[in-house]
Parts: sequence; C-alpha cells; structure tokens
Amino acid sequence: MKLPKSAPLSRSGLVLVAVLSFAGCAQPVPALTASGPDSEALTFLDADEFDSSLSNALAADPAIVHVAFVGQTSMNHLPARMNAWLEEIQTNDGQVTTIDISKVTRGETHRGVDSGTILDAVDLPIPIRDRIARENRLARVKDYDASIVFDGRTGQTREIVFTRRAG
Repeated sequence: MKLPKSAPLSRSGLVLVAVLSFAGCAQPVPALTASGPDSEALTFLDADEFDSSLSNALAADPAIVHVAFVGQTSMNHLPARMNAWLEEIQTNDGQVTTIDISKVTRGETHRGVDSGTILDAVDLPIPIRDRIARENRLARVKDYDASIVFDGRTGQTREIVFTRRAG
C-alpha cells in the first residue's frame, strides 16, 4: 500500500505545532481558589484575541476569572497588555493586590500594589476606531478587583485573579 505524499507544513503551521508542543509541556498553574460554576479560566496570550476573550469572560459576570501565565512572567515585567487591565481596575477605584504563594502556606498576608507600581502601557498610534473598541473591552473590568499571584522564591507570576466586587 502506497501512502499519499504529505504537504509540507506552512510557516503558520510550524508555529502552531511549536505553540501546542510548548503548551503540552507547561506545568499546571495552581489555582488560588477552587474553580466552580461561577468562575472562568483563561490563559494569557499577548494578542488582541486575549483582550476579547477576557472582555467576554467578564461580560458574563462571573465571581472569579483566573488568568494563568504559561511562559515565564515576573512581577517586575508584567506584559503591557495586562498592565492596561490592572490600570483600568485602579482607575475605577478597584484594588490590585499581590499574593505571594510561598508565604500563603505560612499564614502571611498579601499587600496592595501602589498605583505607581503598575506601569502605563505605551499608547502606540492606533486608529481611533480600534482605540475605542479597546477602551470598551477594558471597561468590562470596572466591577472587579485583581490579585497578582506570584511565587516569592522565584519571582514568577503564576496568575492574575479577577474577583467581582461586592455591591
């Protein structure tokens, strides 16, 4: 039996294979709280599609939205895209706190993040239509607080947990 020739992988196909291979090797991210029917879980991707996914998740009004980081992300180098979401929370009188998971097991508490800690995202020249669409997506976070969950031993950010504010 003769097998058909397979078509060579395109460049985008190779990238997809690489991404899926990397994702399969990623270690699971421990959740801060148990997931349930009133929570959503997303994986961060530094792309417009992530903004849409997070905006849609928040629009469903769950109590908790977990955003996990697959790659190495540190507290000092959060992606500008994620900073924009955290900045929007603070703009709407929300709280952004940090939780060191290496200290949680020892019973220590977390602390708030000063507004100066969150870096302003550089507002690159983008068409006004795209800017308005992005602002509308970010507006969905107005009723949420956020906790940046990191490992103090390694400095790596594990996840950001968006929690709907009471009231």
